[in-house]
Amino acid sequence: AIYHQAIYHELIYHQAIYHQAIYHQAIYHQAIYHQAIYHQAIYHQAIYHQAIYHQAIYYRTIYHQAIYHRAIYHQAIYHLAIYHQAIYHHAIYHQLSSTKLSITKLSITKLSITKLSISKLSINMLSN
Repeated sequence: AIYHQAIYHELIYHQAIYHQAIYHQAIYHQAIYHQAIYHQAIYHQAIYHQAIYHQAIYYRTIYHQAIYHRAIYHQAIYHLAIYHQAIYHHAIYHQLSSTKLSITKLSITKLSITKLSISKLSINMLSN
């Protein structure tokens, strides 16, 4: 009976060691599982930060593109203003040229009147 009781206690002892081993193995696997979840979380956080970074680069690119297009727009307005100024100066030049032409026409007419007067004077002199 004592022998059987000793064997029984030894079986209980080995069973306890076996259950303790299973318990430690379960804790180890749970630790590995939590570490895997932690690393997956870090990975997803990295992907999230990378996405935010790329979105920031995208918006910065759009912003610089908008500034570039605004610069082109202002440059176009500037060139249009220069073009209109050129048209205005051209118009003033033609107006001055027309005025100069009118003054020249008037001088030619005056010269013709003078010639006519000289001719009349000549005719008068010849008549006398």
